[in-house]
Amino acid sequence: MAGREVTRVELDARMSDSLVSLRNAVTKLENINEFLATIPVVEGTDPLTVSTDLPDPMDPNSAVGRFGYTEDEAQLIRSVFGSLLALRTQLAPVLKQSRKLTGLE
Repeated sequence: MAGREVTRVELDARMSDSLVSLRNAVTKLENINEFLATIPVVEGTDPLTVSTDLPDPMDPNSAVGRFGYTEDEAQLIRSVFGSLLALRTQLAPVLKQSRKLTGLE
């Protein structure tokens, strides 16, 4: 947008698109965190990590090794997505307020 004349219509469209994208991103973060909560670390074993144990297809709780992440990668995934989801609390009032800008209110 820099270097050219911007109209109100263009600005409104860009702002709405940004806010809708942010809402979608927050929803995706919530979904990922809900999934990660279904496969918690148990007795020091993260189901996201690499393992030689094959999951038992008859046992839904035996997810060990099916994702193939290293321990560092699994820890980073849980840390990053947990931290990003924590931002949701700060974003919630702003996103609610932004509904007026996107025509949803």
